[in-house]
Amino acid sequence: MKFFRPLKTINFLNMKNKNKLGFGMAIGIAIGTAIGVALDNIGTWVAIGVALGAGIGSRLNQIEKRKEEELN
Repeated sequence: MKFFRPLKTINFLNMKNKNKLGFGMAIGIAIGTAIGVALDNIGTWVAIGVALGAGIGSRLNQIEKRKEEELN
């Protein structure tokens, strides 16, 4: 019997047909947390990281839509 399935690897560079907003926010939270720990102000920097990550993810979505429109 197989109880454990092997995990599928996630290729972040080849994220076709996926929303990049979540990816951008995750990166923003990670960077915000790292800066917050270093500066001893986690709450502020996590919020800043979420905001910047949402902006980056939104921009990545716009770029992807433009590329799709150019191909069609």
